[in-house]
Amino acid sequence: MLVRDAGTAFALGDSARGIGLLKQALALAPASAMVVQAVELHNARAGDQASLAKLLERMRAGGSDADELLGLAELGAGGSKAVIDDVTREALGRLPKDLPVKQALRRSLIEAALFARQGDLPRAADSCLVAALRFPKADAARLRLQAAMYLLGNPSAESGRRAVDLLKEVLSGNTGASLPAWRLLTRIALLPSGQSPVHLTPAEVVMLIKTLPSLKESGPADEFLSADMEILHDPSGKDVVVKRMTSRYQSASRVEMLDAAKWLNHAGFHKEVVEFAGSEIPRKDTDWLLVVMDAQSAEGNWNEIMKMLDSPAASGLPLSLIHISEPTRPY
Repeated sequence: MLVRDAGTAFALGDSARGIGLLKQALALAPASAMVVQAVELHNARAGDQASLAKLLERMRAGGSDADELLGLAELGAGGSKAVIDDVTREALGRLPKDLPVKQALRRSLIEAALFARQGDLPRAADSCLVAALRFPKADAARLRLQAAMYLLGNPSAESGRRAVDLLKEVLSGNTGASLPAWRLLTRIALLPSGQSPVHLTPAEVVMLIKTLPSLKESGPADEFLSADMEILHDPSGKDVVVKRMTSRYQSASRVEMLDAAKWLNHAGFHKEVVEFAGSEIPRKDTDWLLVVMDAQSAEGNWNEIMKMLDSPAASGLPLSLIHISEPTRPY
């Protein structure tokens, strides 16, 4: 189960989850042939030629199961220089006609990726959309999400608007693809004018802001994106947004507080970063020191930066960074 779920995660582009699942499988059954083969496939994905040679030899000897065949096909369709389209098609051709849903989903994604690899993004998108009609709701949403990503790669207003409409459809479906769709829409909304062929309307931006609380597995990074959209939608309310976010994360974990401080820096609220951090934490914590130094440099507070370089936390800084900072000392 872990090996197969790992394969699906890799196919959907979630490498971190795929590696995590593969590590669990390896810990549970290190001698399992299925696990060993999955590790070989992962190594081939990372560019190991010896592992790739083993996989190709086993496939041509008829010893590869459906998961391994799909993994080999994904290597080529995903753009690997080591595996050409012919090998991808060979692996696809060796698959049984009738596959379980998750494996069939992977096959459909690979077939679309072959069109994308050839530069035909509209056909890749259409391939996903046609395949989606044969799948249950959650898997169909994954295919529509992928279709939208292909459409966004085609720089035209018509293609971009079609992608946005698809993403809104996926978002409203309340599936595992809803949050990724929300993130894509958010990034489209936050792109500076001129960098995207499609723009979201104010009503669509408000919809995204209101939708986030209902999405499962959203995290702080998503809250920061939503806050960015609030400020984009109504710049006059940015102080209220900043106050709410600093209050929200003032008693959070160290990692979440650091992420909040980095968001404040990115959003241009440098004075608020200094206030949020306080005077003591940056003197003892190197990560906090770096964040506050960023804020102080943006404000031109070079004397404060030099004081901070004399703090205990500065001992954890690379010497090269300290030397870069030292020329800013006013003379």
